[in-house]
Amino acid sequence: MDDVIYVGMPACEEHLKSKYLVFESNLDDDLDGYLAGLADSIPDHLDAIWQHCVGCPGATNRRAFVGYMNACRLDTTFFFAAVNDKSVSETLRALQTQTAVTDFIATHQGADAACLQREFMQFVAHLKAQPLPRPGSVGPHRAIKTGGRNE
Repeated sequence: MDDVIYVGMPACEEHLKSKYLVFESNLDDDLDGYLAGLADSIPDHLDAIWQHCVGCPGATNRRAFVGYMNACRLDTTFFFAAVNDKSVSETLRALQTQTAVTDFIATHQGADAACLQREFMQFVAHLKAQPLPRPGSVGPHRAIKTGGRNE
């Protein structure tokens, strides 16, 4: 960021004393683990970017990099996320459930009422018994396997 933009009254005109790198990320897990994972998996990319930042120790010293990133962190209440306040696991579960319900409807077209009700109750019980998926363990497109006609 080269400078801040003056948007007019009632804001005050202000200017930055130097340029800033703005890195934005949303996560619902351990921040230090996330930063350490970045340092471990893409150190060359991190160094190529953050080498221009005052005081950045580089990614090869993981502990120092995590400390630096935490020291530069700003907390915010304005998120750039396309989801609500649910965790990644809860969001994955919702997407999996949506797919499972769609599959249930498609495979039970024309079923008699008694069969439909019985299999739907089994379907719901099975959904409730499933553990929350871990982030990265499955894609949201994968349905939850259920009993009844769709096995």
